[in-house]
Amino acid sequence: MAEIILLRHGQASLGAANYDQLSPVGYQQAELLGRQWANLALGADKLVLGSMARHEQTATAFLKGLSTKTQVTQPEVCVDGGLNEYDFQNLLDSLKAQYPQSWHDTGNGPRDYYHNIKAALLHWANGDIADDGHCSWEGFKSRILTALESAMASPFRRLVLVTSGGPTSMLLGHFLGLDATRTINLSLRIKNTSTSTIITNRTDFTVESVNDVSHLMTAEHCQLITVA
Repeated sequence: MAEIILLRHGQASLGAANYDQLSPVGYQQAELLGRQWANLALGADKLVLGSMARHEQTATAFLKGLSTKTQVTQPEVCVDGGLNEYDFQNLLDSLKAQYPQSWHDTGNGPRDYYHNIKAALLHWANGDIADDGHCSWEGFKSRILTALESAMASPFRRLVLVTSGGPTSMLLGHFLGLDATRTINLSLRIKNTSTSTIITNRTDFTVESVNDVSHLMTAEHCQLITVA
């Protein structure tokens, strides 16, 4: 049996001009995960990351932490844009334009964002919003599954996919048999640098764990647990 590890990127820059950059906390989260793996002598055969800046920065910090123990083998690294996140800004713009009655602007930024992106995702999944500027909900799912298939093309014992909350929840939802609403609810709770593990023999897939942030579950680092 082999393991597929879904690794969500570190905390990005929500509210800044460019969300697609890790915050200092995001770098720290990813490096701490790498250090945890190094201390446990956990290696990986292959690491595949999306092509977004936050994916590359997360992978770099994770590998830096992993390299603190020289006996841990560094994985082969590949980039696949198929693991990229949906275009959340286009979805939000579509929600505001097409369904202004659903738009929240109460002055509470985090709460408003959570409400609006959830509403936009539900409309996208239902087909009310045709696409995120690139593809439909089903097209997004197909892209993620194709990226997984490509990553699995060569033999592996432990495969790490560095991606975002949307692709992570899409894969988990697919293998858990969740409907779109439950998949969306899950996507909004995936923590930064959390890992979710899928066990496979290349025919059957079993979700073993979801949203693991044990590398941050210490008195020193628990304040670093984030979902943005």
